[in-house]
Amino acid sequence: MEGNDRALTVVREIGGSEDMGVTLLEKRSDPHTGDTETHLTNLEQSEPDAALFQVPADDTTKDQ
Repeated sequence: MEGNDRALTVVREIGGSEDMGVTLLEKRSDPHTGDTETHLTNLEQSEPDAALFQVPADDTTKDQ
């Protein structure tokens, strides 16, 4: 890179749960964009409410 005599280093740390298949924590340090941290909180490992998957009673289907 022009005007830079040192290497630019991007560091990325990731921590996750193999059981759930999700990333729980990600930290990134980048000289271009700065430092960022993303973390997943309030995670419940339980079955979702079945009502979330029910078709509304007033729903209709049209064949076209």
